[in-house]
Amino acid sequence: LGRIAKVFSFGANFVSLILAILSFIKSDDLSWIVVLMVVIFNNIFIMGVTAYEVYIYKKTKNIYIEKDIEILNLNKKIENSNQFFKDSRIYYNHLVIDLNKYSSRLLEIVNFHNKQIKKREDLYSIANKLEADKLYQEIIETDLEQSKISMIKEYHSFLRNITLHLKQILDKYLFNKGLDLSTSISVKQLNEIVCIDIYTNDIKTEIKDVRVFTTYRDNTTYISGKREVGKKEYKISKNTDFLHCLTQSCFIKNNIKKNDRDYDNESEHFLDKYNCTIVLPIKYCYSDVTYTYGYLTCDVLNKHLEIEDILDEKMADIMEATAYTIGMFLENIDSIWKK
Repeated sequence: LGRIAKVFSFGANFVSLILAILSFIKSDDLSWIVVLMVVIFNNIFIMGVTAYEVYIYKKTKNIYIEKDIEILNLNKKIENSNQFFKDSRIYYNHLVIDLNKYSSRLLEIVNFHNKQIKKREDLYSIANKLEADKLYQEIIETDLEQSKISMIKEYHSFLRNITLHLKQILDKYLFNKGLDLSTSISVKQLNEIVCIDIYTNDIKTEIKDVRVFTTYRDNTTYISGKREVGKKEYKISKNTDFLHCLTQSCFIKNNIKKNDRDYDNESEHFLDKYNCTIVLPIKYCYSDVTYTYGYLTCDVLNKHLEIEDILDEKMADIMEATAYTIGMFLENIDSIWKK
């Protein structure tokens, strides 16, 4: 409406200027000529100001449009952040519920396991064991093995729920960022616990022969059959992300390219499956040492390399809570597995 008013004003001044000029040409009255000159000057001045405003508007129009777009994008980011915060609260609730549920189940198995351990110790403490005790001993050993199998089942059930919820929230976060990408979640474990000094951050375990195995993938990725589980082993030293996460909290890299000098990956054809990745250590901290059990990873295949902000620290924060929860679960299992 403001621009329409200016157009009408400019047109009216232009018509008034033409009429004033015609009157000035035909008039012989000196006083009338003076009035007409003032009118003509006034019209020319107003038209000049209006023309200058139009020029400034056209010159700054793109700036205004860019600012409007920036404001819209900023509002969208704020809206996405608020939504992510709400989703995060729901996810953390799922995390706590899952941990409590499976910890309770694990506790029952542990109690049974410990009772069988006590029975075995009592049996071995008898100096003159009867031949019949061998059968009793076999029953105890069978029960102990069964309790370990039950632990593994509970662990897999725990990972199934936790990776399902994690994938859902990360996929939704990417969608709200305007990215139609599907994440792949995996849990990788080491064949040997790697110990890190909590004060110096030094690696106390010789990692030369430590191997990394993929032990679990989210259900969607697993069903697709495109990613291996437990079939390949990798060395920590030959993978930048694994080595980095032994002493750092996380590793994030987007749009990885072939022959990237800053990124080593032992898997030869990994770029066929993903080029953006987040890796976090699965660990448990004691008073003086950190036990690293493996890694929690999230990766996507981004074909639009012009988009750089794919995986970010907000996603890593959610994954950190998940990795810590898995670390607590593994510590509980590890503490009795050696018995």
